[in-house]
Amino acid sequence: NQRKRGIVIDQKRPDGIAALHTLLAQSDIYLENLRPHALADLTLDSDGPSPRFPGLVHCSLSAFGRAAAYADLPGFDPVFQVRSGMAMAQGSPDHPVVGGAPFNDVATGALGALGSLAALYHRQAGGRGQRLWVSLAASSTFVQSGEFTTWPGAPTSQQGDLLFRGPADGHRYYQCRDGWVAIAAVDASLRGHLTEALALGEPIELADVERTLAEHTVAAAIALLSAHGVPACRVVLDDVRLADPFLVEN
Repeated sequence: NQRKRGIVIDQKRPDGIAALHTLLAQSDIYLENLRPHALADLTLDSDGPSPRFPGLVHCSLSAFGRAAAYADLPGFDPVFQVRSGMAMAQGSPDHPVVGGAPFNDVATGALGALGSLAALYHRQAGGRGQRLWVSLAASSTFVQSGEFTTWPGAPTSQQGDLLFRGPADGHRYYQCRDGWVAIAAVDASLRGHLTEALALGEPIELADVERTLAEHTVAAAIALLSAHGVPACRVVLDDVRLADPFLVEN
């Protein structure tokens, strides 16, 4: 909340609505997360740019957007992980798994900011204010665009499980003596380099890779795999991630 100023406005009172309108008259962007019934009380045009505030970019962030049957319902990130199929894809149909990171919350905020900037550019190029709607429901499909995009012959989407370590034996996480390593042998050539590095035969057997890497430290495993051209990196755990040099630098 740096560089922000806060006030309290009672939007149920006429003088509160008047105060809000005074602010909107001198604002570039109005960002709110009100449900449609609450927004209607503010006497703002809900379906397009406001005639009263012609230069205003009005962005609504909500749970279900303008979907009539759901628009006034509350919602939060885990709801849309399960309603969009994300929890099933991460776990399985029998054991859905909700992720700890708020994917839909973050995506909705980012899409709201992007849409607002596009609207400001439109205004600067000679247009007028714009009316924007973003929602957790829409974002839950946006962040899964790969899974929702299909064509004749499209590959089946990956399916996780309760202990999902990666999509293939050469492209997953493995436990070493002192931590975990992530390996990305994503094609036949890299899988060949992986078997060479670990002195294993083809085809790759998960149990053999697990057993071999369990004998190495993370640093030794990364050095060995990198020397054979196999992408690998340490899996950063909670107790060190805030001090991890890569994350600090970035």
